[in-house]
Amino acid sequence: MTRLPVLCLFSLAVLVLSIGCGGSSENPIKEKSDQYDIHDVDNPIPSSALDVKIEASKTIIKPGEVIELEVKYTQLPETRVLVNWINVTEFGELSETEDGKRTWTAPNNINTLEVIEIINAVVTGISRMISTDGLDTRTQILTETKTILLTVTGT
Repeated sequence: MTRLPVLCLFSLAVLVLSIGCGGSSENPIKEKSDQYDIHDVDNPIPSSALDVKIEASKTIIKPGEVIELEVKYTQLPETRVLVNWINVTEFGELSETEDGKRTWTAPNNINTLEVIEIINAVVTGISRMISTDGLDTRTQILTETKTILLTVTGT
């Protein structure tokens, strides 16, 4: 009768050893596809890699005129990018269009010959970084701010 429990324990031990206790898999680090290895903690991406530029349909505007603004940047692999627009001097109206561009409408009532409008585009890139051994993970935040000056000429 004692042979059956011993045989069961032995079979259980063989089964556990053959299956294993979990183990680890290899680190799923991708090969470098760009000049920046976003997975390498020791090689962070410089903020300048976003290469942010603001473009405007024109920069000298008449009162009530509408212009288009667009921010352009380099989309880095596996990096989430957020764009925030700031109407610094709060003249006119900054609104969003369907394709992510912005329009800015100059104010109608200008009491002077010229008004300078300052608009900033803050571009933030968020990237997850993993060390080559897979033990160290970090989040890298890249940010770059660009400013555009718009001149509204009075009538």
